[in-house]
Amino acid sequence: MNDPDAERAFAWFRQSIAALKPIPAAEWRRCQPHLTFERYPAGKTILAPGDVCDRVRLLVDGLARSGLIDRDGRDFTWALHFNDAGADIKNRFIVDFASFTHDEPGVLRCEAVTPVATVSIDKPAVEGLYAASPFWIDVGRRIAEAAYRHTQHRTLSLLTLPARERYLQLLRESPALFEIAPQHCIASYLGITPQSLSRIRRALGVTQGE
Repeated sequence: MNDPDAERAFAWFRQSIAALKPIPAAEWRRCQPHLTFERYPAGKTILAPGDVCDRVRLLVDGLARSGLIDRDGRDFTWALHFNDAGADIKNRFIVDFASFTHDEPGVLRCEAVTPVATVSIDKPAVEGLYAASPFWIDVGRRIAEAAYRHTQHRTLSLLTLPARERYLQLLRESPALFEIAPQHCIASYLGITPQSLSRIRRALGVTQGE
């Protein structure tokens, strides 16, 4: 491999797995041949509604957005994917989980908001790793648990907190997001309009672009 960006991405992927569970050298050798390094320019669709999601992507650099448009044309952001070590709540995995696990057409559109780099692995490789080693079964379980925690946290926030509190919570947990994400993406993620987000920011004394 002669691509230094890919080398760096694979090393970071390995570190991310090791943060969940120390990874023996033999297990890394088993996994690495199945990994693919991908780049997407800003605006590029990574996963379209109706596609069967056949691979999991771990975001290395940049900002991506997963969402959907309802029958009334309203645009909802399900997840903002970014890589920030300081964030309390992380959602770096880009996947339509129901589509991936059940081989059915997905509902989410994932697109690169900024130029994005990912490391991906396809479903046959994931299933092959599970069949080959209990280590990868445990890693998959830990990833699923973290994903469920994130989903529960987000759902309860949307159901129980007023918009101002949702904004402050996101600001506490992921301050770097406000430096890289357009305001309309943050508003959609919070479940409010850009105008409502502007009103909340003004009431808190936050100037535009700060």
